[in-house]
Amino acid sequence: MKKTFPSIVALLAAALSCGLLTARNLPSIPPSERILTIESVRNFWINSLQQQSIPTKPTGLHPEKQAAWQRNLDSRESLITAIRNGDRNIDARLAQLRHNATAWRKQGNETEAEAAEARLREIQEHLALLETLELQRKAAQSQIDAAERLKGIEAEIAAIRASCD
Repeated sequence: MKKTFPSIVALLAAALSCGLLTARNLPSIPPSERILTIESVRNFWINSLQQQSIPTKPTGLHPEKQAAWQRNLDSRESLITAIRNGDRNIDARLAQLRHNATAWRKQGNETEAEAAEARLREIQEHLALLETLELQRKAAQSQIDAAERLKGIEAEIAAIRASCD
């Protein structure tokens, strides 16, 4: 399934609003001369996460360790689900571009390497802009909330003054 740049930006905006970009780190893609697709990056991540060894479950004598063990398993499963659902496609695209730029350079194809790096920079600039806009939105919402609280206080003061008259 080919995604256009605007749809990738829309996915990123949704991911930012859901806090999906704060999940744990994804597996590193080993260097190679192979040119990757987003799908191959996603498959590599899923396979790597599924192949990670699971530590032995702690005994019942340590319930806090059992809870941490369970959270770790749940986190891994939710990350795999997020990758499968396409929630990490922005990360996959960035990983793909980084890897492919290096692969093309190893193959001696400077034109493709430079094009991948330019696309990577373009997406990173858009991500930075989206992050800035999200911070500005939060700051504006904070000001709106403060103004609404101030309105409420002013209304209470007016009501108290009216009752005193």
